[in-house]
Amino acid sequence: MRNRQNLRVLGGWIVRGKLSKDGKETIMKAKIFVGAATLLCVFTSGWAQSQITKGEQLLRQGKTEAALVELRYVVAKFPKNPAAWQWLGEAYLQAAKPDSALWAGEKLVDLNEKTAEGYSVMARAYLAKKDLNAAKSTLRAGLKFNKQNADLLRWLGEALVASDSTDKAIVAFVQATKAAPHHPAAYEALGNIYRREGGTVMAMMNYEKALELDSLHADLYHKLAKMYVEERRYNDAARIYQRVIKLDTTNQAAVMELAKLFFAAKQYAKAVPLLQGYVRSAPDSLNAWIMYVDALYITRQYKEVPAVARKLLALQPNSAKTLRMLAHANFETRDYEQTIAAYQQLKRQETLAGDEFKRLGKAYLETKQDSLAANAYEEALRLGAGSAEIYGELGALYMRARNFEKAAATFEKRFLQDSMATSAYVNYALSNMALSKWELARVALYRAVELKPDYVLGHLFLARALSQMDSLARARKECETVIKLAGASGNGYKAELAEAHGLIGFAYLLEKRYADAIEPLKNSIRLKGDNPQTHLWLAQAYALSSMSEEAVAEYKIVLKLDPRNKEAKKNLALIEQ
Repeated sequence: MRNRQNLRVLGGWIVRGKLSKDGKETIMKAKIFVGAATLLCVFTSGWAQSQITKGEQLLRQGKTEAALVELRYVVAKFPKNPAAWQWLGEAYLQAAKPDSALWAGEKLVDLNEKTAEGYSVMARAYLAKKDLNAAKSTLRAGLKFNKQNADLLRWLGEALVASDSTDKAIVAFVQATKAAPHHPAAYEALGNIYRREGGTVMAMMNYEKALELDSLHADLYHKLAKMYVEERRYNDAARIYQRVIKLDTTNQAAVMELAKLFFAAKQYAKAVPLLQGYVRSAPDSLNAWIMYVDALYITRQYKEVPAVARKLLALQPNSAKTLRMLAHANFETRDYEQTIAAYQQLKRQETLAGDEFKRLGKAYLETKQDSLAANAYEEALRLGAGSAEIYGELGALYMRARNFEKAAATFEKRFLQDSMATSAYVNYALSNMALSKWELARVALYRAVELKPDYVLGHLFLARALSQMDSLARARKECETVIKLAGASGNGYKAELAEAHGLIGFAYLLEKRYADAIEPLKNSIRLKGDNPQTHLWLAQAYALSSMSEEAVAEYKIVLKLDPRNKEAKKNLALIEQ
């Protein structure tokens, strides 16, 4: 009203009509106070939201404890902030603390009994506690205020699934998809039910729909990929992940899922480059390193295995499986020192398998540790890891140790496993010859030259055995074969030819064909003149052929080569009397 005076109440001042000077100052101060209070309110609200966002991000990164610290602080400062309570409840759920999550949900409902998020947090807490009835009643209470809330309908469906009410659960999930056609979780839940009930096609259709709505849902990709794998639709599964990676090259979750798919499909070579890139971006991912070293090992990329295995051992120091792969890879790359080191480390944790003892034995053999090699090979045989190769190498170790009984027995096992193993027959024969078991040697050597007729040494060794058995004609025949084969080969069998000529001469000597013995013995000396035994045989042939002067000359050569040769001394003395 025009004639009505305005009244202003301000800071305890009542002013009628015009304001006094003090009143104006008071109004100015009040404006400043109100402005400052508004700014403070905006600032604190913004700070709270910033902290909530930070807690949410930590939670999405899986850093649950750090998220809880942030969110507890926010609700302590702002106990009436519903978003803070909601995310605190989510953090407690992720931390597997359902009682605390239930408390947060109740606080959220206390702030607003109609808030769907509060009922959702409480229901999931009850589900985690296996209290299905409480979960269902909580969700139904929330749905009274939020009848078309897709999240509440989805979790009601989950509670009904857990209660074995499959048909009712399907109804709830379908209602959720109608309430929020862009809500992927409901489609995923429907897919889970169909999958459990054996409805593979319907399950995949719902999973694919969910993925259309959430193209970066890694867990769901894995589910669908597993179904494709089960259906042997490997290309379809790979296509899904490859599409995601093409859209977002930084999506390491999709890279890992694709690697998992290739790994599950046993397409390890395709998994390797994916895992190689993934571990660069996630160097602390234990599962990625495990899959990476497995894929390299299975695809026999042995050169790359050691470096990756050592990285994995830094994360998992006592992994026997990794040590096994490391040792084997070192073996395949012929790093025998590191092979031994890895197997020794493994032996402190577990007993080696037979094949591992075989590789350890080979590593010892290559590093010239014969006794340790023999022990490792013996342990491999005890564990049933016998093979033609191991018998051959163990037999050779026994021969070098002059344990000819064991050597012969081992080589026999070698050719019993492989009847075509010429070298096993020869080494078996040589071991028996060292034991003066000439008949066993003869039989084995005949088998060797039968398998390999052009084997010069086989015929030579057979000639040796036959000459010791007084089968002189046969021995001479084998020596003639040696001369024929060695001469034709042109491979420089000088020592073998010398021995063959010498044995022919020796056979004639024993047959008392002294004159016939001279020429082959001279041939032997021309090839190899430093053998005192050949010179002794020639001296005896000369002496028995009444060629005393030549005999004396040969006996002197024998004594020059072997001053302690008693037979040469004796025979020379007889001639010179």
